[in-house]
Amino acid sequence: MDRREFLQAATCTAFLLPALPAWARRRSINDYSGLDAVTVADERRPRSIEDVSAAVGEWPNAISVGGGRFSMGGQIAYPESLHLDMRQMNRVLALDPERRTVRVQAGISWRDLQEILKEHKVNALNVSIRHSPADRRSLLSWAHTDVFSFVLYHKQRTTGRARRHAEAWTRELIDATLEHGGRYYLTYRLHATPTQFVRAYPECEAFRRLKTRLDPGGKFQNMLWDRYLYLPASPLIEGDCRVRENRR
Repeated sequence: MDRREFLQAATCTAFLLPALPAWARRRSINDYSGLDAVTVADERRPRSIEDVSAAVGEWPNAISVGGGRFSMGGQIAYPESLHLDMRQMNRVLALDPERRTVRVQAGISWRDLQEILKEHKVNALNVSIRHSPADRRSLLSWAHTDVFSFVLYHKQRTTGRARRHAEAWTRELIDATLEHGGRYYLTYRLHATPTQFVRAYPECEAFRRLKTRLDPGGKFQNMLWDRYLYLPASPLIEGDCRVRENRR
């Protein structure tokens, strides 16, 4: 076989290579904290609604969705799921400076949005203590009345001891918040106990029923759902939402 024949054979052979095996497509998906890695079966990075629709239609099992990856505690991923990384879908779809409303795609980050708002001379600042008007439209609203919200930024190590320590004092803060009629924000780590979750969000059973009706096969999953809402037949705990304490 001369050089030309070898190259022709090699070129033909390249097209006959098998698809990557399932283990080779697995990815470790982590959030911004770096504390909650979850191994998924595969990952897609859609750029359009059509891409999302195609992925949902093709994948037979659970699907998890992540945007900027600032939601913590495993909320952006689920073991052995297809992970949709939405960060390529980061466009502003509609902006009304007079009404101060903006409609964006799922993958946009706050920093991306700030740059766009600056171009339109909209003064937008991110602060850690703010007045939050009541949200009476969302089913799991963290501000069901006008409230002051407090965001605690902290630094911690990633050791098991550091994680357990953060979990303990976070639960104490949640208890104090609940005693004063407040709620905690769901998009951070999953330190709250199921009992605390139900006390903070008594509407969770209505949310569980709605999600079950719209997604009866449970295709869309994350670790928050798995921890607090997954089992439809588990015992009730201080409310209507069906959860169990020993799930974690």
